[in-house]
Amino acid sequence: MVNPLGQLSKMSIAAFSGPKMLPNEQIGRMEALINPENYTQEFKIEYNEEQGEGTSANAQNYQKTANEKMDFRFLFDRTGAFPDSLPKPDGVMGDINNFKDLTYKFLGEIHRPPYLILTWGTLVFPCVLESLSIEYKLFKSDGTPIRAEIKAGFNKFVDEELRANEEDKQSPDLTKVHTVKDGETLHWLAYKVYGDSKYYIDIARVNQLVNFQTLQEGQQIVFPPLEK
Repeated sequence: MVNPLGQLSKMSIAAFSGPKMLPNEQIGRMEALINPENYTQEFKIEYNEEQGEGTSANAQNYQKTANEKMDFRFLFDRTGAFPDSLPKPDGVMGDINNFKDLTYKFLGEIHRPPYLILTWGTLVFPCVLESLSIEYKLFKSDGTPIRAEIKAGFNKFVDEELRANEEDKQSPDLTKVHTVKDGETLHWLAYKVYGDSKYYIDIARVNQLVNFQTLQEGQQIVFPPLEK
């Protein structure tokens, strides 16, 4: 994926110790060695199937809309075939351990694995890791893996405050002014304010931002009411 400046955008994963995923709660970050070739999104609506009295058909009673899920395949390669992933003595094991520490490791201070944000171009996906499998594909003569593929499933995570704002139909949709904190991005702020990162283009236009890839700490951003 190429950003508006013509540069290759690497997918990144950031880990946080708190559910609000504020910049000062970030505990780690890594970029994909090789961007995924594709990913899948899953949307699911759950129903209670109860057979109506005197009928042979089941009543599809709405129960809930399940959280969005996303599945990625990450390629880790230390064969020297890719310029951004040169060979290492331990092959891909260091990269895989870093990935597991960032996404899967149980954190004693919060009594759970970390909260995550996947970012790639316009994609901003706050989530938690749901599943992880590793397939080792190529090896050095001593058995050290030099190529592996990770299949990772992520479950969307929505902070309760944001969820309440989204579900509060009585709340007025007023213009908001936000002072940028260190590490915040326009995509993430669009998600926090509107519940969808796709509105970053509208925000950039309203604020006349030329280089919206990097926001400055202390910068003020106006978030107008938008028709969604």
